[in-house]
Formats: sequence, structure tokens, C-alpha cells
Amino acid sequence: MSLRTRIYAQFLLAVLPLIVLVGWQGLARDDMPERVSAALMRYDFALEAETSFKDFLNGVSDAIDSGRLGDRGLDALRKSASRLASLSSVSPDDGALATRVNALADSLARDASVKALLPLKGEVQALREAILESSGAKREALAALVRESQERVRHRQRVLAWAGIGSVALLVFMAFVQRRVVANIV
Repeated sequence: MSLRTRIYAQFLLAVLPLIVLVGWQGLARDDMPERVSAALMRYDFALEAETSFKDFLNGVSDAIDSGRLGDRGLDALRKSASRLASLSSVSPDDGALATRVNALADSLARDASVKALLPLKGEVQALREAILESSGAKREALAALVRESQERVRHRQRVLAWAGIGSVALLVFMAFVQRRVVANIV
């Protein structure tokens, strides 16, 4: 093998880890942004449903004084049902919850008196707990994705650091070998 060929081979060997690393970075597909976006959308829907249901519960409290559920309370319940329907389109597990809230809204739209509300007290409390649970699960899923994303970034940083260290070490070794080869020629 000629000296020129050796020099080129050693240079290629020295930069090979960096070439592999750049190729790996280019080919590695990261679906994390799409996953976080989808989880954030689910969490937004769940949070809006939760907030609207709380507004409905405030309307229920007012109904005790006035004798009937006001329009604001009923609109808040409908908004909660709408948000849960939107949520169930991207998270099918919440479909039953959306159906239950929608049924409650339909029932109260027909009769919003306190007499109609009292027998539904258990269902209203169960829905409140289910909505809070759903919202909490969406929040935890989003938090888990953020933690996973942070771990991926740390992993990539470690890979980049080790590849850089390996490339520098290989380059130093090649320079040492090159120097010895040149010293033997002279």
C-alpha cells in the first residue's frame, strides 16, 4: 500500500465516526413533536370540558336558590359535552363519558327544575369525578411525553459527546501513526 493511499485511508478512518453520526442524525425520525401535539390537544379538550363542567356545577348551586338551572349552567354543560365529544374523536376511551354528559344535558334541557336535578345528583357527582380523572390522565400522559423527550435529548447529547471524543481520539491516533510513518521514511 502506498503512502498516499495510507494517508487517505487514515483520514477517512478518522472522520468515519462523524460521518456515521451525521447520517444517523439525518435518518433518525423523531415523532415526538407529533405525539406531544396530539397529547396537548387531548389535554386541552379535557381541561376545557372540566372547566365547563365546573361552571355547570356553579349553575347547579345557583339553581338551589332560584329553583331552576339557569341558561348559563345549561350552556356550560352543553359546552362540556361538546368538548368531550371533540375529545372522544381523538381519544375513543372518552366516548362513553361524552355520551353520559350529553344525555345529562338533554335531560336537563327538557326539565331544568330542582326537582329534576335532585335525582341526578349521584350521576352529576360521578360525571364530575370521571371528568377530573380523564383530565388528570391526559395531564399525566403529557407530562410523561415531556419526560421522555428530555431523556431522548440527554441520550442524543451523550451519543454526540462520545462520537466527538471518539473522533478526536482516532484523529490523534492517526496523527501519531502518520508521524511515525513519515519519521521512518526520512
